Amino acid sequence: YLKHVKTICEKQGALLILDEIQTGLGRTGKMFACEHFDVVPDIMTLAKGLGGGVLPLGAFISTAEIWKVFEENPFIHSSTLGGNPLSCVAGIETLKILQEENIPELTRIKGEKVLQHLSEIQVESQGMIQEVRGMGLLIGIQFRDPDIASLVAMEMARRHVLVAYTLNNPTVIRIEPPLTITFEELEIALSRLTESLVSVQSLLDEIEGG
Repeated sequence: YLKHVKTICEKQGALLILDEIQTGLGRTGKMFACEHFDVVPDIMTLAKGLGGGVLPLGAFISTAEIWKVFEENPFIHSSTLGGNPLSCVAGIETLKILQEENIPELTRIKGEKVLQHLSEIQVESQGMIQEVRGMGLLIGIQFRDPDIASLVAMEMARRHVLVAYTLNNPTVIRIEPPLTITFEELEIALSRLTESLVSVQSLLDEIEGG
């Protein structure tokens, strides 16, 4: 799909702009999600994790050709808090750690483990879970009903694991742990998800039986 969009942009003389604020910096198992599709955008945006979870930071990245627009008057691209030195240091260190500790590859491995486990849970969910999908540690669990998704999220919260349903689809719970989560912590979270599903299923059985 993205390759097709890129081709259309090139034919029409339009810029391909990809928002990697949530998907970039290793979240999907590669440094940038567009790498999964062998697509290089003209402009890319980054933020959120770029500050290392410590400081707010956003970035606008583009080709050298596009940056020439600012050569005549670079002040047309301004920001009240732009260029904050402390945030920039946090961003540089975050990028170093991502590369030196091979975080994207570790995220890919962790994500495969989670998806495999969730697929097994889906088979045993008695139809509660309709689909499991995702890349890296950007994963969604789609339930047959938004109320079930809400109940599962509440049961997880009772077990000290925070999840949330997506804003545009309340039947889907997002699984987006920190990229630094350990394999042991993942096991604990998945175990508590299983417990939560059992608890919700028991409640549904009581309601349907009553």
